[in-house]
Amino acid sequence: MSIRHIVIWKMVVTEPSEKAAALAQIRQALEPLVDHIPELHSLTVTPNVAYFGVNGDAILVAEFATLEDLETYALHPLHVEAASSIKPLFESRMAIDIEI
Repeated sequence: MSIRHIVIWKMVVTEPSEKAAALAQIRQALEPLVDHIPELHSLTVTPNVAYFGVNGDAILVAEFATLEDLETYALHPLHVEAASSIKPLFESRMAIDIEI
């Protein structure tokens, strides 16, 4: 089994062009972490494509071998820095961690 970490964000901005710019900033901050945090097996950030206004605006899906690896990632200085840099872009965040 492995762990899938899923985060859904609702962005502060509402205009499509602003959301696209924010999404690019999020990707730039988070996706390169795969190359620097060994416990992080994969990470993708993608936009919502349906039910705008009801659904979240963007999602992160990351894969880890164990819950301990997820915790290592969560506390890793590069992740903490990246998360802090993008936090102002969101009005809300929800996450779930599941075994797959």
